[in-house]
Amino acid sequence: MTTDRAEKLSRIDELGDEIGWRTSERFLHRLRPYNLNLAQYLVMTRLGRTGIAESIKSLCDQLAAPASSMTHTIDHLEAEGFVVREAPPTDRRVNVVRLTVKGADTATALQRERKGHVIEVFGHLSDDDLDDFARILQTTLTQIDDPATR
Repeated sequence: MTTDRAEKLSRIDELGDEIGWRTSERFLHRLRPYNLNLAQYLVMTRLGRTGIAESIKSLCDQLAAPASSMTHTIDHLEAEGFVVREAPPTDRRVNVVRLTVKGADTATALQRERKGHVIEVFGHLSDDDLDDFARILQTTLTQIDDPATR
């Protein structure tokens, strides 16, 4: 790898970190009125997106979270009235988590917050820049999922 290419990749790495930190901080500010952290937001949006109850194990797998932290996350969401734990009649050994009415309403509000955040962060880009950025991100995701595509 040439030095110039290594420098470009290093710069992309630095910029990626900086964008990640800054956008995370801005988005966490949007979550404050809901009394949610990022892990709690992810569970809420996952449950809101599917509209179905999910097992705690399934949520752990989907969000790459350890069971101990997921239990803490669900405890908080339950205390806020966003979710309830239930044992499905088909298998009472398993607990599933579902959104309450308050939780479903909040999940909808969180979708609006996310859209507003994306507009705030990327809305200044031209349509051509947005197309290029989306293409680059998609190419990168494809490569991550299937390194043989290089």
